[in-house]
This record gives sequence, structure tokens and C-alpha cells, in this order.
Amino acid sequence: MTGQEYEERCARRLRRCGFSGVTLTKGSGDQGVDILARRKGERYAIQCKHYARPVGNRAVQEAFAGARYYGCDRAVVLTNSTFTPAAEELAESTGVLLWEGDALPYPPCRSLLILWMGALIALTAAGALAGLNWFGPRPSPLQNGCLAALVAGGLLSALELGLFGMDLAACGCWAAAACLALADPPLQYGLPMRAGLWLLLPLAVSALRALRLIRRYRAGHQQEPEDGPEDDPEEDI
Repeated sequence: MTGQEYEERCARRLRRCGFSGVTLTKGSGDQGVDILARRKGERYAIQCKHYARPVGNRAVQEAFAGARYYGCDRAVVLTNSTFTPAAEELAESTGVLLWEGDALPYPPCRSLLILWMGALIALTAAGALAGLNWFGPRPSPLQNGCLAALVAGGLLSALELGLFGMDLAACGCWAAAACLALADPPLQYGLPMRAGLWLLLPLAVSALRALRLIRRYRAGHQQEPEDGPEDDPEEDI
């Protein structure tokens, strides 16, 4: 993995953890900062180090100076590796945050409504699917398809990690389940047609969530660094 690829991967993870305005700085003249981001009103200057050995205190110095240069509130060094004792000592005295082992101190940005709604629908649909097939008259293929789509949509919603792709996939499952429920006549052991209308709620919630994540993703790519440096012919070390 190249340094640029690692920076892009870190940027994606930051967005999933609730950071906004996530912007990659220029390759040269970045003043020791690879990513600029915001979270809860604070600006972060982040240097990314993809190393096979512990990161030394030079990275801490560069992150500290880069944060001052860009006017950020927090300086961070993010690495897949660990830090040397000298780097940890310097970071403690300068207030630079050290995130090692690719670990971010913030959980993925989830929607609790999506999570609990998805888990409830998945469990209910799985129970209905098992009960009808094992203990009752076998449901029609439309009913089996509807319940299977509900289970898939519920799992996608419950497991989404701030990824709009998973929410869009859940939307597809909700829409498929709604169409199957509406197409199936209300038999004795079938799903009533009104069930298809009830599925409009998770469909709408998932769609709104996905659109919100897409807007945040695009905003992070379109926003330019504020007070950034001009092109510097010197190579970044």
C-alpha cells in the first residue's frame, strides 16, 4: 500500500466516524499534514504514517507545526504501527494525539434509529419465516421472498457503519419486500397488503440516511483546505 492509498483509506474511516470536511492536502508543501477534518466544532490536522516500524518523534514535530500552520485545534499522528517512547514523550508535552494500530478513538457514526429498526425487523421476519415453514402451512414463494428481503434489509440496516452503500442496499431490500407484499393476495397465512405500505417507513428512513451520508461524503471531497499553503517545490519528507 502506497502512502497516498493509506491516506485515502484513513480519510474514508474518518468520514465513517463522524468527521466532516475531510480533505486530503497537497502531496508537496503540505507542512506535515496529510488530512484536514472537523469534528464537533474542532479542526484536526492529521498526519498519516504507514510504517513497518515504530514512528519516531519527527512525525510528532511535523504534526504539531502543521496544525499551527493550518490554524487547527488538534494535531494528530495516525499510523498502522506504534510509536517510539521518544515520540510518546514529545506528544504528551505538546498535546499531539497519537492514534496507533489504525485505531480511531471514535466509534463509527451510526444511526440508532436505523440500527434498532433493522434489528427488530430482521428478528421478526426471521421468526416468521422459520415459523411458517416449519410449523405452519408452507407460505407462497412471494411470501418467502418478502420475508427473506425483510431479513436481508434488517441485517444491512443493523450492521451499517456509516456507509451509504449499505443503506442503499437496505433500501433495495425494503422496496423489494414492499412490492412482494403488495403483489401477494391476503391469504389466511399470508401477509396483508397493508404490510407493503408499512414498509415505506424503513424505506424512507434508510433513503434519507443514505442521502445524508452521500452529502457529507461529497462535501468532504469538494471542500478545499482553508488557509492552505501555496505549491512548494520542495519534496515532502
